[in-house]
Parts: sequence; C-alpha cells; structure tokens
Amino acid sequence: MCKTLFGGWHKTGRCAAVKSATLPVGYAFDCLCSEKLECCGMRAHRHNGQRGDEDMKKIWPAVLCLLFLCSCGKEIDRAEAMQEQYKNLASYETDVHVSVPRGDETLVYALHLSAQGDAVRATVSEPEELTGVGAVLKGDKLTLTFDDLVLDVGTLSPRVSALNCVPLVLQNFPKVYLDSSGAETIGDVDALRADFSLTLSGETFACSLWLGASGVPVYAEIAENDKIIAAAEFTNFIFGDILSPDAAQ
Repeated sequence: MCKTLFGGWHKTGRCAAVKSATLPVGYAFDCLCSEKLECCGMRAHRHNGQRGDEDMKKIWPAVLCLLFLCSCGKEIDRAEAMQEQYKNLASYETDVHVSVPRGDETLVYALHLSAQGDAVRATVSEPEELTGVGAVLKGDKLTLTFDDLVLDVGTLSPRVSALNCVPLVLQNFPKVYLDSSGAETIGDVDALRADFSLTLSGETFACSLWLGASGVPVYAEIAENDKIIAAAEFTNFIFGDILSPDAAQ
C-alpha cells in the first residue's frame, strides 16, 4: 500500500497504512537493500542516495546554465551602461604604451594622448629617437609637428597604427553592437571586457576593450584575421568634458 501511494518513497515520515506508525523521512518500501526495518508489517529500507545523485546530475546542468545566463545578462547591462558613458564623452587625456607587431619585430611606443571632440593630439616620449614628435589626428588626416615645424602627411596609412589604434577603439566603442562582454581579470585589475567588430574601408577588424570598475580603460587590442596588430595599455586616464545626452546625439 505504501509503495502504491507514495511511489516507493516515504514522503511524510508516516506510514499511510497505519497512522500511528512512524518511518523516518528518506526510507523507501519493498526494496532489496540489506538495510531494512519493519513498518506496518511491511519491509522498508533507507535509500542509499543513488536516486538523489541521479536527480541532481540532471538538475545541475540546468542550474549552472541559468546562473551563467544571469551572469551574462548582468555583464551585458554593464557594458551597455559603459557605452552610454563613452557616447557622452567629449574629451579625455591618457598615457598609453602601444605595441604594434610588424613582421618579425614588435614596435613599442609611449604616447600621451589628449582628445577633444574628434581631434586627438599625441606626443611621443618613447622611443628616444622620436621624443618630442607630436601628431594631430582628425578622422584619418594626420599632421606631424616637431620643433615648431608642421608637416601635413595626408591620409594615415596603414589603417591601424600606433597613433590611431586608441582613438579607433574609444571612438567606436559607444557606436557599435557588442559581439560579447564578460568579467575578466587583466593583470591585477578586475575588468569588464567588451568585444566588437570594426570595418574600415572594407576591411574588418576585431576589437577588444577592457574597462575598470569606474569605466576607465585598462587595455585594448585590435586584431585582423585572428592576429593582434595593435595593443595599448592605459595609465593615468582622465575623463574630460561630458556632453549632455541631447548634445551627444
């Protein structure tokens, strides 16, 4: 009777056949387990946990999937909030170390960048032979300065370089649809990573930007055909003027 009523499980701790007989929760009836006891004249045993383990094996993947989706949703919300923050950013200043792989060598530059609107001024401090060289980048038009000499070098080429990789990432980050985002530790900083694609003159580049808790950029990469072609490490980043939402549109 108990097995029929409870499907083999003693769910309430009391036998349905004899109300006064008590059986601890977790015992099952009519089993061949060696650990048995008498209840209402019927044989019962303590469940050995195998069914519970099997049930948990079925449940855990769904639980983990749900937790993962909730986590992803949270990071996507953070990334979209960061995009809004950068959409209204009118100016910034930062120091960057930029690495640009070229063939068998990697070129490394130390730059100070100052951006105002769509114009970015750069001053080179490394390598030593380029110390003091300045540049003004507006769109893809580049002007170099050195010792009061101004040289218009026309359109920037190649499309991604040490001078324009940071402006490309920061200016396009608030305008694009994010391919993915998620929490990631870079160095000793807990950061939010945002990945997106960028198309320049028919060529597609994969961009990744790591942002600290306050939205300050920590690191950025640009890749083409799965190869990193420029990477930048930020220090001393300062947010400048913030436009009102109406002015930013």
